[in-house]
Amino acid sequence: TFYETLYRNMSSGLRRMGREDEAAVYFFKMVEACRHHKSTLDWMDLWDLGLLIANRAYQAEKWDEFYKSRDILAEALRQQRAVEPHELILRA
Repeated sequence: TFYETLYRNMSSGLRRMGREDEAAVYFFKMVEACRHHKSTLDWMDLWDLGLLIANRAYQAEKWDEFYKSRDILAEALRQQRAVEPHELILRA
């Protein structure tokens, strides 16, 4: 949907600027927008969540959270491999 994409892009852009707290706000707005047409988060949602958690944890030196984010990223890659088996660039 339009708002899902808008909020995902806002979150991603803010994350790239190092504004993790603001990125988190837009990520959760994206999740709320998804609830109208998805029952669970898809691989791209999980990928963005894992990156957001990893970045915030790294900056705050919260290493337990940082290492937990790897599990979310691994699940995102498992789902991506199942949905897009010929897409290799993300997994490279």
